[in-house]
Amino acid sequence: MDTTINKNEKILISLENRLSEKIIINKNMFDSKSVEKDLNGNLNPTNLLNEKTFNQKIIMSFPEFNRAYVEINEKELRMFAQKNYPTMEFGTLTTDLIGDYRNYKVPKTFLGGLEARLYRTQLSIYTEYHAYYMCKKVFINQPVLRDVMMDKLGADFSITYPNCLYLIHFMSDTKRAKLFRNEKEQNKNSNGIKGLHVNILYDYRHDANGLHACKILKNGMGVVTEDYIKYFKSEIENNNIANNVKGKINIIGVNEKGFIYGEVKSTSTGIKCDVCKIGEIAEKNSEHGKFYACNNYPFCRTIYIKNKDSQFIIKNAANKNN
Repeated sequence: MDTTINKNEKILISLENRLSEKIIINKNMFDSKSVEKDLNGNLNPTNLLNEKTFNQKIIMSFPEFNRAYVEINEKELRMFAQKNYPTMEFGTLTTDLIGDYRNYKVPKTFLGGLEARLYRTQLSIYTEYHAYYMCKKVFINQPVLRDVMMDKLGADFSITYPNCLYLIHFMSDTKRAKLFRNEKEQNKNSNGIKGLHVNILYDYRHDANGLHACKILKNGMGVVTEDYIKYFKSEIENNNIANNVKGKINIIGVNEKGFIYGEVKSTSTGIKCDVCKIGEIAEKNSEHGKFYACNNYPFCRTIYIKNKDSQFIIKNAANKNN
């Protein structure tokens, strides 16, 4: 057992050092969301990331990943851009993503918007990769597994403990991430794999308030802590996870005391969205209560409210299809 613990500890130390060396945090990449349509099939960036990260154990810098992805898929990307973003200039691969690019500004071209999209995807995969190995360390000698098909259905990895299969959906505790999880469940059958599907949410803000969920690496990147995964394991051992998830309850939030459990659902009203004309207004629940939004997420993020006559009024229109 000690050998296995030491092996996983060495993997995590090496991984954190490589992430700190390879990844530069650029806040501009988080703000640019001009290219948001699904990249499916050969264009799915997780294909390249899965091969390099999980199969070859290579941590790529973002410039390396961005260039490799565009060069492999340039022909299909041009067709994708022409179909979905016909008024946007395609652009060229930038030569500015070298050295310290933390102040790099995203070009207003298709490839510029794609850069920002790929940057966020890469960070998400690397955060998941770190969490996967942290779970392998904490759930010592228990099966912690992942594969491409599981990933395509939306489950990041699975844990069998002690004799129950948990499908882990690892994500940040944000409204955007949780809405996206809802839409994957509805449209991509992300709950199609048999087992208990568990949302593990992390929120950097609660570290100072008693729940040590995340730690910040030297480069500013946040990763999950061993304490947090041990807390998740204790929730399994206390039957809090199984008792809630079997009752259609899941983790819908996290605070300084731990997980917040509640019902997560999205029920369509059958009324077409006034903004995108494709999705329908759906009733959704979150830890903040009930709200109404278009279910054509992430392409349409329009939020609705009901007036005194029970009619839906647009509160915030945000259609990424335009």
